[in-house]
Amino acid sequence: MRIKNVVCEYCLTLNLVTEKSCKACGAPIFIKTPKAIIKSTKLNPEKNTEILSQIKDAGKKTEGAYQFASKAYWIGWRTIGEILAISIISMGLGIIGGVTGTGVWSVFLGVLFGLIIGVINKPYLFMLLSFPVGFLIGTLIGIILWTIGLGTEQFVFVVFVFSSGVVILGSTNAYKYDRSFYQKVRPFLGGICGLIFSLIGLLIGAGLTRLFNLPIF
Repeated sequence: MRIKNVVCEYCLTLNLVTEKSCKACGAPIFIKTPKAIIKSTKLNPEKNTEILSQIKDAGKKTEGAYQFASKAYWIGWRTIGEILAISIISMGLGIIGGVTGTGVWSVFLGVLFGLIIGVINKPYLFMLLSFPVGFLIGTLIGIILWTIGLGTEQFVFVVFVFSSGVVILGSTNAYKYDRSFYQKVRPFLGGICGLIFSLIGLLIGAGLTRLFNLPIF
């Protein structure tokens, strides 16, 4: 609210606020401005400690959620790579076993390959790049050795050795760093996947042999 009039301090005459001197006595007029009121609040150490504790707890929860999401993401992609490796290699061994008449050995080696995948730990991309290379190299070398007199049982073993060898190359023992429940059941799950896909491959190989009247090696 604006001040319109001011009282002279000397003669107590009422003057307009725009006047610089009193119209009665000529004394200078001083306009008093109200002093600013500054309120100070005392800090509460207990309350500040509680706030800091809440901030720390929120940070720990955020960090925990991030670590959980990162681990789940990594495990998910690694599992996809392992399933692809087991399915293709075990099925390939089964097909070779169905064509060559070594079904028992091909199923056994398919299960063994799944167990190996469950024990080792290898990055997702390296897993995807290594297992097809090993399978192709093993198949080509097996064919070459078969043409010079290698037996059918040895043929499927050659494919298995190269497939598993390339996959194991550059890997680490998963039990060394991870002893969780998931890690404990990985070999079991890998063996089951190897059994299923090697049996599927065996049926495909036997079916192709009958369908096209392929001679058993």
